[in-house]
Amino acid sequence: MNFVLVFKVFGYLSGVFAFSLIPVMIYAGFADKSSMNAFFQTFILALSFALIVWFKKEEFNKRISMKEGLASIGVGWIFVCIFGALPYYFTGTFSFVEALFENTSSFTTTGLSVFHVKEIQLPALLVWRYLTQWIAGISVVLVFVTLMPQLGSSAANLFSAESQGSGTERAMPKTIDTVKTICGIYLGTTVAEIILLALAGVPLDMATKISMATISTGGFINNNQYFLNLDSWLVEAIVVIFMIIGSINFVIYYRLLQKQYKMFWDDTERKWYFTIMIGAVCLIGINLFFGGYYNGIDSAKQSIFQTVSVMSTTGFSHAEYKRCPDFSRWLLFYLALIGGCSGSTAGGIKIARLVLLMKNSWFEILRTIHPKMVNVIKMTGRPVPQMAIGGVTRYFFLYFVVFFLLTALYALDGNSLMESMSTIVSCMSNVGGSYGLIGNLPDVGILDTYNRIILILAMVLGRIELFIVIMLASPEFWGRKRGW
Repeated sequence: MNFVLVFKVFGYLSGVFAFSLIPVMIYAGFADKSSMNAFFQTFILALSFALIVWFKKEEFNKRISMKEGLASIGVGWIFVCIFGALPYYFTGTFSFVEALFENTSSFTTTGLSVFHVKEIQLPALLVWRYLTQWIAGISVVLVFVTLMPQLGSSAANLFSAESQGSGTERAMPKTIDTVKTICGIYLGTTVAEIILLALAGVPLDMATKISMATISTGGFINNNQYFLNLDSWLVEAIVVIFMIIGSINFVIYYRLLQKQYKMFWDDTERKWYFTIMIGAVCLIGINLFFGGYYNGIDSAKQSIFQTVSVMSTTGFSHAEYKRCPDFSRWLLFYLALIGGCSGSTAGGIKIARLVLLMKNSWFEILRTIHPKMVNVIKMTGRPVPQMAIGGVTRYFFLYFVVFFLLTALYALDGNSLMESMSTIVSCMSNVGGSYGLIGNLPDVGILDTYNRIILILAMVLGRIELFIVIMLASPEFWGRKRGW
């Protein structure tokens, strides 16, 4: 392990982090002087760490390897979760665990928050909450669409769902071009939604908050009753469209800019995503209507909004889930497990992995019937490497081992089994706002330290590739042996 190279990555990451604090400090200087000191202290710490790297840059001329890259991704994500919690903690309003919970929820685009309970009157902290949620969304895309391929095909096949979807055809030859283009798409879609919501009658500040929460699929707005009380089909339609946009592979958008429309229509993951979504919308709508919960139009509106919100892992709540029939709630629970597409801001297991596992299972059945038959599993017309298939199988096993373990640990504190399963799925899939899909809705603002730590683990494990976390916990990974 070359710790100097890992230190380099942390230094540049710290510099970007310090830069992101500047607009919030400027805002605090005008509108929230009481929290200015908290952001300034965090800025000094982050900038100091970055300057150490910049002044020693002559020592960092080696190319980063797979081992250092994976360490940078895993520990780097934990690094920003801790550093980003400092402004909350330095204000004195949050305990350190509360601050870590709030910022982890933000940087993993989960959307859970104690703001709704504390009724905090610190506008700059809210701006920081919205900004980090939005930055986290594009960070997820950039890490697994640009950085992971730089570590080689083995890393991409083993760790990332992007290797299964349209990400097998890498976006662009140069990383800098990739970053510029994807960031431009991300910013452009955010601005487009703000404009459309404003034209639909939403106040500009709320339109901005909703757009940042939608494109990042983070789902946090400091008014968790907003969509419950909303009575505008136009606003709902706009939000639904952009939730879908945020949960589709961003590489596809780049190809559309290149006028390669065939890739969009041929993309296997995109086909399955919309097929599952449309099927779930129909089933939930029928269940709501014939169960006597809503009339025909309202059943359609509820089913569309709730399904897209959960599958995209945005987590906006359009109705109280405990009022929905059990069939719909359980179906939404399964959709939360699956999540959105690879290469998107959405969380969950990802559609690409699910499709690949189903195809492999079907081929294994056929191979049992016809032992001499040879089959090649394809995604978007391209053969999938055997290493990728094995990686997906291991990922599923590991995911459910972690899920059952965290559920047991959460239930250990006296929480019901249904509530524990629902809560852990909401955190691991980074749905957040759909907290309480099949169980009661606990108040995150009054959770004790033990429960908060369990949920922090669930959010981090759900956002970072599980294989990376397991490797970071292995002493062999940090050794000096070659082979990486």
